Amino acid sequence: MSEITLEDELVAELQTLFEGMQLQTPDGKLAQIQVFKYDLPAFLTGQTPAQEPFIAVCPTTGQISEQGASPETDIGLGIRIYNPAPEHTGNDDLMSIIRKICLRFASNPYIGKKHECKYPIRWTLSDTSRHPYYIGAVAFKAETAQPIYQEVPSINGEC
Repeated sequence: MSEITLEDELVAELQTLFEGMQLQTPDGKLAQIQVFKYDLPAFLTGQTPAQEPFIAVCPTTGQISEQGASPETDIGLGIRIYNPAPEHTGNDDLMSIIRKICLRFASNPYIGKKHECKYPIRWTLSDTSRHPYYIGAVAFKAETAQPIYQEVPSINGEC
């Protein structure tokens, strides 16, 4: 089914969107925003776990509203960054990321060749301060185009 590719298409799109944008990591280095499908990757003992900054692409629910309708998937983009500045400028960084995502899909709603971002596009910030970690999310529905099947008439009852 083509719906499976939606998450991969979103990961690729967000990686391109944030290419070259670097933010501070908890270990004091600058790093590009990582984009993961579903959740942070599991790590084995001795490996360094993935750390901020990152975006997790999470399909939450979906539906096909009626026969012949295109599938809709509710998508959540979980965003987490690190900014130790005492002025809480992490909120500015987080809002910059959120705005960039919202503007991308508002100006071009297509995700790959088969998916379309539908309105409304919603965003939120964590309601409790977790300085120096800042958490936000963007949510929207994505509709997946379906192929059109037509019954081909047979000749003399043969296929």
